[in-house]
Amino acid sequence: MPNRYAILAVEGAHDQVFVAELLVRHGFTKFDGTQSNLDGFWTHFTPAWPKNGRLYSRPDMPTIVHRNGISILICTGEGTSLLTKFPDTFANRPQYKTNIAAFGIVVDADTKACPEVAKSYADAYRTHFNSFPDLPGVIDKTGIHTGIFVLPDNHSTGTLEDILLECGAVGYPDLTAKARSFVSAIDRSALTADDKKGLLKFAGENKALVASISGVLKPGMVLEHSIRNDRWLEAGSLALPRVDALTKFLRELIAF
Repeated sequence: MPNRYAILAVEGAHDQVFVAELLVRHGFTKFDGTQSNLDGFWTHFTPAWPKNGRLYSRPDMPTIVHRNGISILICTGEGTSLLTKFPDTFANRPQYKTNIAAFGIVVDADTKACPEVAKSYADAYRTHFNSFPDLPGVIDKTGIHTGIFVLPDNHSTGTLEDILLECGAVGYPDLTAKARSFVSAIDRSALTADDKKGLLKFAGENKALVASISGVLKPGMVLEHSIRNDRWLEAGSLALPRVDALTKFLRELIAF
């Protein structure tokens, strides 16, 4: 049985899979999804269905990984709910803030300055963790370890896709280059305003590039499946400065 528990809160499904696979590359094993094998400590994170009464909404099951007596739950907060709804978890289930060794957040900077992002989360979580750091990449160790990593590197604006494209250039250099040529060559004048809406958003082009790469590797499947099963996180990718920085943050936060 684990003797230490930790929670990592991330924004979306891609972040959840990426962080889980990064930990797997460092010796962690994923929970097999069998309900009878679920550690009882995590029972209250098992999603209810239907979700908010919507029959077609997919239940969001956190990813759980374990290693040498450490059990880590990686859960999504669906974007801004990490700032609004997720803190209620600690108010409603206080065992998840008192009986854990670490709580960390991994979010995108998007267009904001990383310190601004970190401060907004510190303000939201200091009700539960008095010393939650308001600087990205900083870990408080006065009690339960807490900290926030702002993707892609605690310094730059951007998203997880910036890191994925760097990983793709290592694992699949030709495919990544071809994807860039494909997306840049698209005649956008032939697309309607609705067609281009997603592409024109911040990081929209990067998301299109990553989707193009994963679409070749795993045709007809979602990006999460490609991150789990393809060579995004091979040895060379793990040495990339941004990937290494996230690894070091997780290692120090969780003490593994």
